[in-house]
Amino acid sequence: MTTWFSKEGDITFGLLDLYLSKPGFEYVETLEDTTAYSISIDDLNELYTREIDIANWSRVIHQDCLLSLQCSRIDRLSLSAADRYVKLVKQWPDVLLRVNLGHIASFLGITQPTLSKIRADFNL
Repeated sequence: MTTWFSKEGDITFGLLDLYLSKPGFEYVETLEDTTAYSISIDDLNELYTREIDIANWSRVIHQDCLLSLQCSRIDRLSLSAADRYVKLVKQWPDVLLRVNLGHIASFLGITQPTLSKIRADFNL
């Protein structure tokens, strides 16, 4: 199941790993050549105590992620599959060029045949 898309410069993390130091149920799959950097939670927490600017930057990133997750959840409950697709394309216009349709369908919570029908209706 695809729960998130990230692109160049984005930060990606699992909530259970980050906040509770427990193994998460999510994995990162790169779809393109990637250079990734990681930091242990202990080192990150130490950095937060020493560098207030980094702690505040991280807080803003986490707030943005939480809001995105909440919006995605509400969208799945309140928008049609076609409306979710349109919103995705507006939010991430290059996603169709970079991500296979299976991942897009999974992210939208629909099947690939449903996504194909929606795309056909939009002449894509």
